[in-house]
Amino acid sequence: MIDRRAFMLAVLGGLVARPRRRAVKTPRIALLTWDGCLSPDSAFGQGLRALGHRWGETLEIVCRSGEGDHGRLAVAAGELAAQNLDAVAALTHITA
Repeated sequence: MIDRRAFMLAVLGGLVARPRRRAVKTPRIALLTWDGCLSPDSAFGQGLRALGHRWGETLEIVCRSGEGDHGRLAVAAGELAAQNLDAVAALTHITA
């Protein structure tokens, strides 16, 4: 039969020695667009998937759009700059 004190010490030792789980932070990516936020099915989302990421799971996408207006674009950029984000992606358009 196991000594009660030895058993309790073994349990306590196991609890103290077991590795602690670290909270894994999901990276937050800012996405600034000219005329509308993108979906996970967009080319941007497909590119992330090709790199092994899952929109909303392995990466949090925080999107702001200028809604086709230069003044609104500056406001959207300011909103993103005020947040604690890990990276910024900005998409633009080309006009002829």
